[in-house]
Amino acid sequence: MQQHITPTALRRQQSQRIEAIDVMRGVTALGILIMNVQLFAMIGAGFGNPYGAAWTDTPNVVTWVAIQIFYGFKDLLIFGMLFGVGISLMDERGVALGRDVTRLHFRRMAVLLMFGLAHAYLIWSGDILYDYAICGGVVFLLRRKSIAFQLIVGAMAYAVPLVLLFVIDSILQGLDPKITADIYSTNFSPTAAQIAAHNALYSAGWIQQMAPRAAEAFTIQVVLFPLGLFWVCGGSMLAGMGLYRSGMFTLRYTTRSYMIMIAIALFLGLPMILYGLQQNFAVNWQAQYSILRGRFYFLAAAPFMALGYISLIMLICRAGVIKWLTSRLAAVGQMALTNYIMQSLICSMLFYGHGFGLVGKVDRIGQMGIVLVVWVFQLIVSPIWLRRYRFGPMEWLWRSLSYGAKQPMRRVAISESGVCTTATPAERISVPHAGGYEAAPVFSSTPTNAPVQRSARKRGIVWKLATLTGMIVPGLVVAMILKIMARNVAGPLVGWVMFYLVAIAMILVATRACLKWFHRKPLAAVGIGFDRPWIVHLLAGIVAGSLLMAVCWGGMFVLADTHSALPAKAPKLMGLRMALGIVFTLGLCFYQGLLCRGYGLQVFGRRMIMPAFVISGLLFVAMHLLYPGGMTPTAILNIVLLHLLLTVVYLRTRSLWLPIGIHAGWNFTLGYVLGLPVSGVAYKGAILTTTWQPSLLAGNEFGPEGGLLVTFVWLIATVAAWWLIRQRNPQPDLLAMDYSSSIEK
Repeated sequence: MQQHITPTALRRQQSQRIEAIDVMRGVTALGILIMNVQLFAMIGAGFGNPYGAAWTDTPNVVTWVAIQIFYGFKDLLIFGMLFGVGISLMDERGVALGRDVTRLHFRRMAVLLMFGLAHAYLIWSGDILYDYAICGGVVFLLRRKSIAFQLIVGAMAYAVPLVLLFVIDSILQGLDPKITADIYSTNFSPTAAQIAAHNALYSAGWIQQMAPRAAEAFTIQVVLFPLGLFWVCGGSMLAGMGLYRSGMFTLRYTTRSYMIMIAIALFLGLPMILYGLQQNFAVNWQAQYSILRGRFYFLAAAPFMALGYISLIMLICRAGVIKWLTSRLAAVGQMALTNYIMQSLICSMLFYGHGFGLVGKVDRIGQMGIVLVVWVFQLIVSPIWLRRYRFGPMEWLWRSLSYGAKQPMRRVAISESGVCTTATPAERISVPHAGGYEAAPVFSSTPTNAPVQRSARKRGIVWKLATLTGMIVPGLVVAMILKIMARNVAGPLVGWVMFYLVAIAMILVATRACLKWFHRKPLAAVGIGFDRPWIVHLLAGIVAGSLLMAVCWGGMFVLADTHSALPAKAPKLMGLRMALGIVFTLGLCFYQGLLCRGYGLQVFGRRMIMPAFVISGLLFVAMHLLYPGGMTPTAILNIVLLHLLLTVVYLRTRSLWLPIGIHAGWNFTLGYVLGLPVSGVAYKGAILTTTWQPSLLAGNEFGPEGGLLVTFVWLIATVAAWWLIRQRNPQPDLLAMDYSSSIEK
């Protein structure tokens, strides 16, 4: 629907951004790569110790020293300040519109937290978004305190980790020297063997990196965050609020004030850093001193240096010089979140094993060359992107998830008659970046007719699936953390049990929430209701899956060299093993069934089932990639065919219990009865011991599912299910059915 807004008013709304803040954010978004690339390219000890990595020659040490002088820790402080600026900006615009932005802000922080968890556990453990989400939620409560309060409390918060440096150092000195020696060696002065082990680990595939990456991320979030990062990020955010309200970021300071802060950086901050370096070199970077006490001068000088950098950028923006560069930096700043994630993706592909595997092979000088190339790329691409689009891709996703509706991506077209055709009907205030908030045009008009509402319903499909995904991802991250912890304490089986318990609970909660919010329907709407003959469907599916496996087993006897026999000695507690096997198999299949064939398929409906089938099928295949070995093209084809068979059964019966039973019956019979590998996993203590000769027909180390015999069986079963169930039990769309009599209201 067209909305009439005067061209002058719209242009004024679109220019609400404060360019100096964008430029500052762009400088910081690029500068942070100088620090982060080191954590991708080499062992973490090399980040804080010039002799902690493989390169200890003079050029590399000088490069490390230059990085510490000009960038070390200042980027983190400036980013935190800009985030605080963004919170104040959002609150000011909310007040101007007469709206309370509290709920909106915490929704944004929740989405940011989701991004941070996904970034930390799936891409890189050094994520900072998690920290900003937590700190942003806390400091928001202090957004309207006085400027003096914000500056003083911010400085006091920043001082906490400086005091903790000495407290922790005193505690470590009181411990057994053997314990402290191991701590110092691992975190600051690794041996050549430890460096080689780190490089070998991250030179492996993405799946192999999961466990150490999750352990590192968990340690950062549980240990380092409360001890240091919370106080640093929270304190810098509060200071940023106070500095913004005092006029520093809006160019209201006098030139003399900016020059004084630059002088303080040069004559106080810089000498402190140089003195700290001299002290550490004097003790030859011994871990007992340098890992804690030796960092005091670097951290104490960082706020003075950060204020000096900010003042320099503000003066450049005020003077209007080098516009060709500042305009590009402003574009990078407007896409700060996208550029931050892009840097992580580029570095992970360059240095980790799922990409080029350059970890441990590029020295510090080469790392700076990579940084320069990425800088040039982002300075060129960011302005080009923003000429056509209002936000970067990640900013658009953040905005859409925060507001609960798909946001317009393209730039607003303004005609001289004042007609705007891409304005959103709801009021928009601002959307946060990795380092602040994205200001957006503010429209106060509301929808006036049915077509706009129908359009909103169509867009709702994407929003519903995004909501479901956003609720599931944190649960899966928590489940993976618990799995790793339980595995280390009680063994692999307990770890997987913990994973599936938490994952199933999260998927059930997310599905129930989406059904309630968007459809006002019970869980029965996706086929897992308990008011239908669910137990009959489940048992029938288990029998059907077992029979399908029996057919394949018979085919293997005829066509391949296969033998089955009772073991010479029955495993202990056979009955308990079988009972636990049934429970574990049902849990696994329920989890995969609800995730891959539940709400996503149902909400798309029959008309859009193909996109849903493809997306869920890719997810189903990806889940099987976690299993070891034997993943041949035939195995992938069979996984797709299994997904097709289970999807057909689900769509024809509208009951998830039947496909869950088929999947569970197949897996249980294959692994716990016959003793054959299930998707590459061999289960111990099966009823029978089966020996077989792997082949293209009978399968490989992935199990019979890696052979063409299973391909033929599942194709025939799919056609039979499509024809038989269609003839006997056609069902309408469950989301359209009346559940007023359901027991799950």
